[in-house]
Amino acid sequence: MYITAFISPFYGSAGTSGGVLLKQFVGARAPAMGEAFVAVADDIYALHYNPAGLVKINKEFSAIYYKDQTVDFSYGLIGYGQSLKKIGTLAGSLFVYDAGKISYEDEQGNLATFNVQQDYLYTLGFARKLTKDLSLGTNFKTYISELKNGYYKANSFCFDMGGLYNTPVKGFSIGAVLQNVGTAIKYTKMEEKDPLPKTIRFGTAYRFQPLKGYKFTLSADIVKPNDNDLRKNFGMECSVRDLLYLRAGYKIGYDFVGNYSFGIGLRLSEVQIDYGAVIQKFLMINPVSISWKKSKKQVKAISSGGNMERVSIIK
Repeated sequence: MYITAFISPFYGSAGTSGGVLLKQFVGARAPAMGEAFVAVADDIYALHYNPAGLVKINKEFSAIYYKDQTVDFSYGLIGYGQSLKKIGTLAGSLFVYDAGKISYEDEQGNLATFNVQQDYLYTLGFARKLTKDLSLGTNFKTYISELKNGYYKANSFCFDMGGLYNTPVKGFSIGAVLQNVGTAIKYTKMEEKDPLPKTIRFGTAYRFQPLKGYKFTLSADIVKPNDNDLRKNFGMECSVRDLLYLRAGYKIGYDFVGNYSFGIGLRLSEVQIDYGAVIQKFLMINPVSISWKKSKKQVKAISSGGNMERVSIIK
């Protein structure tokens, strides 16, 4: 039963619910902004923060990796999303958690190793615009967990529901999402059940452009997990000519997580590389993501000698 020590999540306050991957940050951009992302959600990682934001992507593939060097825990994700004309946006991802290996001596005195814990989160999401300014999205998740080389196994199913609204105030949006509603996690050969970390998030975002070529996003989220107190996340992003991105975040209400985070992003044509520095109390986690993005086309009318031509412009 000593294996259960590795099940508990370590990012965030200690809680009573299970599901390591359902509590972890995703990507490099969102955690750099303090995970204040509910109303910002405009990339493939909207799949995990607010699925309604998926309507903002056209085609996007992304992958992330990060590791906690102190305990040898590692995380990796691949995801893809694509808009479907007159239907909506469909996206999916695979998120993997590996708690490393442990060496032990068996009854015959032989030294052996086994995988402590490996978790897999499969997510399929769909989003659609109901009106010009209002979109809704939902996710269906399958959570698979294995302990001690698969000796203990567990499956769980859950879903998210989110909404995103662009208010009449230019650049100001609001979002809300209910996450991880589903079945409890119960490992075979164990009596205990772990409830899922059901969470309610509400967020706001304000985008503005004070100078040509410089765009700012300010965001704030309120987060209420079912097993912990109210939390507050704040974030900022500055885009310099859609080439360089500078980010910062601040969190309130997390016992084992540092208050500050930072990040940087670089976009070259359709490829974007993001780096985050998430400060913990005893270390710094550095997620890195690489994304390929095909932005939505805008049809713009221009005047040429009195005639109107229609041209497509890639953002």
